[in-house]
Amino acid sequence: MWPKTLITMFLFYLLAVLQSSFFVRFNIMGIAPNLVFILFFIIIFFEKNSSYYEIMFWSIVAGFLLDVFSYSYFGVSIVLLLVIGILLKKAMQSLREKKDKYPIAYFMPLFLVFYIFYDVFSGLFLFFFDPSHIIFSFSWSLLLRTLYNLTVAIFSFYIYKGFVKFYKL
Repeated sequence: MWPKTLITMFLFYLLAVLQSSFFVRFNIMGIAPNLVFILFFIIIFFEKNSSYYEIMFWSIVAGFLLDVFSYSYFGVSIVLLLVIGILLKKAMQSLREKKDKYPIAYFMPLFLVFYIFYDVFSGLFLFFFDPSHIIFSFSWSLLLRTLYNLTVAIFSFYIYKGFVKFYKL
């Protein structure tokens, strides 16, 4: 259990550093993928027996890294990821099918809903506390961020699913 947790924590840190340094160079119209959010979503989506303590732990780890490496106020990402993790666990409990545990048909709409939730509410918090920030908008930028992150998340979905199947985790 501990090696998997430590490796995942290191992966969160590595993705946060890559997201804020390396992938900034590979942006589309100034938008880079949110790799930490994608990994958090995939972990919660695939862990069928995760407890609320595990969701809280991963929310704190991922939210801390998002808050440290972003322009937002500290704690906003932690709270938003905690809400998203709990809502995603509830949604997965009600949508679980017997024949295919991890269908892409569930992953894509859930990812879209929760990514837009995260993006809009993190922007609202930033705008609420400092109205001079014009980063928050309901324009094409939100659509582009969402589609870009969804594309990266779909690739990550199949990589994670293949990794789990190969190593039988």
